[in-house]
Amino acid sequence: DHDVTKLRDSDYFARGGVVPFETGDDNLTPAGREAIADILKHRKGLRNIIEVQGHVSAAEAFDLPDRGMDLSLRRAKAVGGAFVAAGIGWNQLVIIGKADNDRVAVRTYDTFGHRANQRVEVIETDRAMQQDEPASNAAPGAAEPPEAIPASEDHQSPANPPDSGGH
Repeated sequence: DHDVTKLRDSDYFARGGVVPFETGDDNLTPAGREAIADILKHRKGLRNIIEVQGHVSAAEAFDLPDRGMDLSLRRAKAVGGAFVAAGIGWNQLVIIGKADNDRVAVRTYDTFGHRANQRVEVIETDRAMQQDEPASNAAPGAAEPPEAIPASEDHQSPANPPDSGGH
């Protein structure tokens, strides 16, 4: 089976696909759902790690880079949620937000050009899940990824508990 989606010329290729999004939106469209269904047809029983890379157009990120990163992450999580609903565990997904830093159409001057960058790329890696990990940790209908602990000065690790006030 040689189903390979070529987004652009490169030395890197893998089974996967592209999920399109509307401008400024992170909701799956009918075309996006169809793309996900096509990707999932080839996933049955595979235990490889899947990268889910969210992207935005330069127009969506213009003047507010954090907005582009936020939208790209929300798009990647939306696609990841669809994978989880189909039985793939969050532990098999790597969610990545790339904002507008990895454009397919580098110089765009119209809506059509920007649309090519409003996407999520799904890439099956050559990394397999650990043998002792279950193939899925998803509950039926689960759509939220595990919560990440933000790295901040307010976060205290168990090795460095907060000051107990001298008690």
